[in-house]
Amino acid sequence: MGHRGLAFVLLGLVLMASLAMGVFIVGSFTVYPGYRTRKFHEAESDKPVKCVVQLEHPSPRPVTIEDPEWIGLLGRSWSGANYHRPNHPHGEKAYYLRVTRASSRVDQYLVSLDRRGEEYDYFYVVNRSGNSTQFGSAFRAPGLRRLFDHPLLK
Repeated sequence: MGHRGLAFVLLGLVLMASLAMGVFIVGSFTVYPGYRTRKFHEAESDKPVKCVVQLEHPSPRPVTIEDPEWIGLLGRSWSGANYHRPNHPHGEKAYYLRVTRASSRVDQYLVSLDRRGEEYDYFYVVNRSGNSTQFGSAFRAPGLRRLFDHPLLK
């Protein structure tokens, strides 16, 4: 084998090693559920002080909830949130939720209540930039359905 053949073999090995490393990194850090759950909980460390809730369809005016009890329930529910791959929901109701934090940061979520029951309810982290909306990771949290039975949201 000449120098040219050896160069092609080495180039092939380097390409295969870099491809394997890329697959490992993507598989370990972006798909791994514990990583996304941990990142969500780190971002949620700033306590909410006010929530604006709006039903997706039909879209009445938004409802502002500053009730400390409701906000506390929201925090406790989301402290048990776990990342999951969303299945195609059989949506019963969907709510847009804007949460204002003590640091004045505003986070947005889409909460979907599934008609199959509470174990299928989930929420998405919503990222907005300009006129575009991107739905991030989906999470399941215990007690989501009870939160949205609030009298103001009926």
